[in-house]
Amino acid sequence: MENGVIFPVSLKKIYAEDGGEIRGHKALMREDKHVLLSVVSDQYQVITHEEVITKAMDLFSSIGVPSLTVNLSSLGKTMMAVAQYKEIAASVGVNDAIGMQVIIENSYNKRKGVAMHIGGLVLSCSNGMVGSIPISSVSSKHTISDKLLLPTIDDVMKSWEKQTGQWQSYGGMYLSDAEVENLTIKDLGGVLPIKDRQKIHRGFLVEAKRRARGWCVWDLHQAITAWITHTPCGRLTQIGKINRLRKVSAAFNKFIFGRKR
Repeated sequence: MENGVIFPVSLKKIYAEDGGEIRGHKALMREDKHVLLSVVSDQYQVITHEEVITKAMDLFSSIGVPSLTVNLSSLGKTMMAVAQYKEIAASVGVNDAIGMQVIIENSYNKRKGVAMHIGGLVLSCSNGMVGSIPISSVSSKHTISDKLLLPTIDDVMKSWEKQTGQWQSYGGMYLSDAEVENLTIKDLGGVLPIKDRQKIHRGFLVEAKRRARGWCVWDLHQAITAWITHTPCGRLTQIGKINRLRKVSAAFNKFIFGRKR
């Protein structure tokens, strides 16, 4: 467990200027820095980053021994841990090897509760690829009535197999020039700035012609994920990159599989 993840948090009563207690709400404090993380309802239940990661690793250690990277936002209000299993490899599309990764999220700022997602890592280029399929229904709110529920190993592996099956199919799917433009310029709106999408579109067309492979869906997916994980998007935090990669996979699943071909 990385030291930065472990810090004390507590719920404190809130008082008005006249000394009267403000009922129905509490202050969520980071005690070691004496700072306010959020104002929450009195039904809020603290689930710490450490608790989430520890329980998740207890479950997923039965799959293998993952490498774990933990990313924290400012003051540790949000946490995203990425557990990678590079030994679980599969041939995808054009012989790119990928390993499974599990993304674990938690927050202290009310924006989200606890969540876990299944995804993958492109080992040949280190492009992060995050599948849009959640692991079963793994989400818990920070409320007294909710418990921190985790999926079973079968849930994880079934989701992994489904996602890799989709990626494998990308290698044999091709798009028209117009479809490539629609996907990169229009469908990814809200995922990447327009200038980035235009550069990806131009670069992909040139590279595809050079390799004489046509407009392969897998190649396009690789081009977009490489753009996000490499220099042009260096201004993004790691959490921001992972969130964008997940949106890319969701867009591909929606606009590739959602269309009649």
